[in-house]
Amino acid sequence: MNQLVRAFAEGILDAGVRHFANYPGFHANELHAALGARVTSTDEKNAFAFAWGCSVAGERAAVSFKNVGLNDAADAFLGAMFAGCRAGLVLFLFDDCDIQHSQNRFDVRPYFLVHGGLWLEPRSVPEAYRFARDAFAWSERFGLPVVVRATNILWDQGLAPASWERAPSPPPAFAPLGRRPDASPFVVHPSEARRMEADLARKNAQIADFVETLAPPLPPSGATSSVVFGARRGVADLAALRLCTLPPPARALRAFAAGRPASALTVYEHGATPFAAGLVDAALAPPEARCARRNMGPPPGVRSKYHNRDFMEKLFSALRAVPGALVCGDLGGYTMDPARTLQLCLCYGVAPAVAMGAAEASAPGTRVFCVIGDGAYLHSGQACLHEIAARGLAVSVFVLENGGTLGTGGQPIPGDLRARPASVRLHELDYAAETAESLRSFVTGLPRDGIDLTIVHTRENETET
Repeated sequence: MNQLVRAFAEGILDAGVRHFANYPGFHANELHAALGARVTSTDEKNAFAFAWGCSVAGERAAVSFKNVGLNDAADAFLGAMFAGCRAGLVLFLFDDCDIQHSQNRFDVRPYFLVHGGLWLEPRSVPEAYRFARDAFAWSERFGLPVVVRATNILWDQGLAPASWERAPSPPPAFAPLGRRPDASPFVVHPSEARRMEADLARKNAQIADFVETLAPPLPPSGATSSVVFGARRGVADLAALRLCTLPPPARALRAFAAGRPASALTVYEHGATPFAAGLVDAALAPPEARCARRNMGPPPGVRSKYHNRDFMEKLFSALRAVPGALVCGDLGGYTMDPARTLQLCLCYGVAPAVAMGAAEASAPGTRVFCVIGDGAYLHSGQACLHEIAARGLAVSVFVLENGGTLGTGGQPIPGDLRARPASVRLHELDYAAETAESLRSFVTGLPRDGIDLTIVHTRENETET
C-alpha cells in the first residue's frame, strides 16, 4: 500500500470516522478501499451530498475523488461551503497535476476563491496523517467542510517507507437535528442567503487567524527568498518558508517579506497556474494598491422575490406529524414553506443522496423522508436509489410529478420516473384527490425498512403566502 494512502486512512480512522464516500479516479479509490468501504457512489456529486447528509445528521464523514471529480461535485461542494456542516466533513482530493491518469491538466484550487474555507496541503506523508486526523475537528470548529489536497509529488513520496505515531482523536457527540420554526440553517435557499453570507464571512475571518498557528517558524532574516506550498519537488533551497494552507498565513508572510517587495520572492507550487503566488501577492499588497470593489446587487433591506409557499402543505403537515422525522428536500417552489418543513436542502437533484447520508448517520428511530421535483429527480436523484439499496438504508422518497420543470415553463424532461431497483416499493398518489387526513394515514403507514418511492401527481398551486 502506498504510504500516503496508509497515512490518510489511518488518520481518518483515528478520527473515529465511520462513513465514507468515493467515486474512483487517480488513487482516490485506493483510499476508499483502505478504509474498508464497500459501496462506490454513483457519481461525485451524490458522493459529496451523501457525506454532507451524514455530517448534518451528526456523524463525521470522509469523501474522496480526483481533481476533475470536483467539477462534477461543485454544486454540492459549494452549497455545503455556503450552508456549513455539523460533524466533521473532509474532502480528500487527489490532484493529478502531472496528468498521469487524466485527460488534461486541471488545478482544483480556484474553487477556494469562491467561498474560501480551509484547504490543507500536507508537506510530507507523516503530516498527511496528522492533517487527515485533525481536519475533522477543525471542520467542526469552523462549521465548514475542510479540503485536504495531495498532488503527484506526495503520492511519489508515499512510495518510500514512512512512519508516524498514531494518536486516536474520538469524535464528539451531536444531538439529533431538530426543526427550527424561525430559521432553516441547512437549507440553501435565497431566503437564507444573507444570513449564510454573514456566517461564512465570520467563519473565514476565524480561519484567517487559525492558519497563522499552522505557519512554520520563519527562517533567519535574509536566509532565503523562497516560499514553497505543500510537498516539495526539485527545490534546492532547504531554508525556504514552507506553507501548507489556503488561505496562506498573511501575517507570517508579511513578516517573512518585511523590507522586500513581493517581486523579490520565488513561490514554488504544484499546479497548472501560479495560483498560490497570486495569493502571496494579494497578502503582501498594501491596501492602497488594491482596487475598490462595489456590489451592484440590491441594497440591504430589499426583500427577495422568493416567498414562502404552502401549496404542498397537505403532504408537509403529514411529514411533520411523524415522530422523529428528518425531511430532506430539493430546489423548487416548494423548498421554503411557512412551517419550514424541509430541514436539509443542498443543491439541485441531490435530495436522495442527502437523505441517504442522513439515514446512514442518524440515531435509531429516525424516519428519513425525501421530497424532490420530477425534473430534479431525473436530473441527478434517480440513480441514487441504487446506492441507497446497496447501502441497505431506509428512505421514503416523494417525487412531485407535474409534467416537467413547471417553474421554467413546463419543459418535459426525458426519463421514466418509475424506473427503479427491484427492491424499491412504488406508490402513486393523486394529490388533488387526497385530504390531509388521508395523506397523514399514508405517510404513517409506510414501512420503516427499505425504500419507498411515491410519485405524487400534482399541478403546483402558485399562490404565494
